[in-house]
Amino acid sequence: MKKLILFTALFIGSISFLVAQTAEDALRYSRLTFGGTARSMAMAGAFGALGADFSTLSTNPAGIGVYNKSIVSFTPSVYTGKTVSEFMGETASDNKYNFNFGNAGFVLVSGSRENSLFRNFQFGFGMNRTQNFNNRIITEGFNTQSSIRQTWTDFANRDGYLNPFDTELAVNSGLIFLNGDTVNPAYLNDKTHGLQEGYVYQRKNVVTEGAMNEMVFSAGTNIGDILYVGATIGLPYLKYNSYSTFTEADVRDSIPYFSSLEFSEKLRTTGSGFNFKLGFILKPVYWLRIGGAFHTPTFYNDMYDEWSSEVYSYFDKNQHEVDDNYASSPDGYYSYSLETPMRLLGSVAVVIGKYGLISADYEYVDYSSAKLRSDEDDFYSVNKTISSDYVAGHNLHFGTEWVLGQVRVRGGYAVYGSPYKNQLNNGGVRDYYSFGVGVRDQHFFADLGFVFSQSERDYYIYSSEYVAAATNTFTSNQALLTLGFRF
Repeated sequence: MKKLILFTALFIGSISFLVAQTAEDALRYSRLTFGGTARSMAMAGAFGALGADFSTLSTNPAGIGVYNKSIVSFTPSVYTGKTVSEFMGETASDNKYNFNFGNAGFVLVSGSRENSLFRNFQFGFGMNRTQNFNNRIITEGFNTQSSIRQTWTDFANRDGYLNPFDTELAVNSGLIFLNGDTVNPAYLNDKTHGLQEGYVYQRKNVVTEGAMNEMVFSAGTNIGDILYVGATIGLPYLKYNSYSTFTEADVRDSIPYFSSLEFSEKLRTTGSGFNFKLGFILKPVYWLRIGGAFHTPTFYNDMYDEWSSEVYSYFDKNQHEVDDNYASSPDGYYSYSLETPMRLLGSVAVVIGKYGLISADYEYVDYSSAKLRSDEDDFYSVNKTISSDYVAGHNLHFGTEWVLGQVRVRGGYAVYGSPYKNQLNNGGVRDYYSFGVGVRDQHFFADLGFVFSQSERDYYIYSSEYVAAATNTFTSNQALLTLGFRF
């Protein structure tokens, strides 16, 4: 899979129509997390059968039907992501902080009709956050296996052209050079791919920024205090920025002429789309709630990528008369469409009198059904990789809430199944642990929520054909405060 993804990313037809979209991009925007209010987050998103929480407008819109009073709420949040990377026997870590809003919105309830089958109608509008991309990664270590220069050389020889975003930059900066009809490493020993008897010290820094949010327009109704139904028109929008710098250095001065190089890449992605959600909550008896929801695929019809790269090269002046060089790429850009998978959700909750409740949600999403499209390219290879290497994910949420007077104490756990076939990338499983507290009276409520998550996956600082995987352990902490008013 990794080879197919890389080869697709390196394919070029012309500067302005270079296709850089990969299967990993489709997966990034298909994997959503639970978000919204502090109450929902504190229960790990297990709210599909409960309702009366603004986050459910993005999960089970029938939750809007449970409201019997109008509300307005907003949720400021502090988020930190940390990655610990193990590579070639060395460990490095870094973190990134982010302030954002988990949700903001209102629900209007159209009166109460005690003697009517339709007790009331609800209308809601607002925003819920569904993914956070803020993170920093540092991967570093001594590499005795390969140099990125050999990777560029082999790609140039194999492809028969120079890619203006990497191999052409390597030629223009003196890191590889043309030798007749082939491209060979500059000043390198071919037997050891330029490493001689020494090492190269490699470091890659990656900073990612951005998020996915969803504007929601929802409506619902309460049918006889037994059945609640609702629908949402979702308008998700996203922004993703990635900045990476790869450094390779002859720190032991064992490679003739070569001193170091620095290869930087930038990517900026924006997009917006739409989807439709339907849901129900059934209350057959007082203590039992059953919920279900269907989400159509999300259609992002205006995805737009911009990217560029640059290389600095440095040489030993006392050994050879070679100037330090700098080379930069043109600006790449591309417009395309993305279809992310549909979702099915099932929920159940047990209410234990006035003392508390226990809730569980199940979500099914088939990541292999995501598709990229454009007028200039059919994305055949990328879509084939998506369908063959990704599988359906099974996500579970468990939450509980207990009443202590006006105080509510909450906790939860969620696990997101791997999207990878054959358990690639160490499975890609994500675990979430959450807790929180809240207070509420007739007209006001305030909730605090805390979520800790952890996942692990393999990471390659460049092509997996040439370098061993680093093991990245990602953790995040999020604190949320929801303030709301009833009227």
